[in-house]
Amino acid sequence: MSYASARYQVDKIFAFPAAADLTVAADVGAIQFTETTELVNFGVTLTEAVAADVTLPVVEVQDSGGVTLASITLADLEAAGSIDEVAVSTVTSPGDPLTFVVSTAAADGTAAAGTGYLYVNYKERFVV
Repeated sequence: MSYASARYQVDKIFAFPAAADLTVAADVGAIQFTETTELVNFGVTLTEAVAADVTLPVVEVQDSGGVTLASITLADLEAAGSIDEVAVSTVTSPGDPLTFVVSTAAADGTAAAGTGYLYVNYKERFVV
């Protein structure tokens, strides 16, 4: 692997600007890179503790065809401020959108809860 210049060896981060409600299964939003991009990590930073003793919430990042590139299952009672992250080894093409998704909603015996911000670490202008 090589890069066009040293500045493309620096990891960048994109955090989707709207919080994901982990109690609702839905698309959170999408991003579209204008250059070839190597995804390095996918993660979630919790802003509200998870309450999900019946069904654990699952968050995903998907490609333009709806194929899951990475997913994270969050634990019941996971605290606000927690960060969960998984490695991703995918190269996207210019213009291909990535969609952030809550694929499985949290369910709890009393009141389901949980919110967080989804993000990806990436490198642009990745050259093979």
